Amino acid sequence: MTTRFDGRRRSRHDDQSLSGLPAWGLEMMMGLYGPETIRRACAEETELGITARTERVAPAAGCAPSSAEPPPRSDAGPAGRDDTPVVFNQVDAELEAINSLVRYLGRKFRRR
Repeated sequence: MTTRFDGRRRSRHDDQSLSGLPAWGLEMMMGLYGPETIRRACAEETELGITARTERVAPAAGCAPSSAEPPPRSDAGPAGRDDTPVVFNQVDAELEAINSLVRYLGRKFRRR
């Protein structure tokens, strides 16, 4: 939980810089905001000389490092992993969102 109880509010300057994010974090940000926007922001950070913070949180005792992946199963798909999500394009994602909204509204109106 990131709520501060000392009366101080978070500002934009408390946020972690993009250079401090792991590769998967940058990929996620590129998916949300677009690759060009994130590349432009990274370039601005390097021009301004913003570096990543060195303070890191130690991983929990029961957590394994993210680089350690289990060996691929023999019955897995072509990529070797059976938990790989199916790739959707933008239109499929929007249609799925509309379908779930229609289903939600249908449930709400049926109850009333």
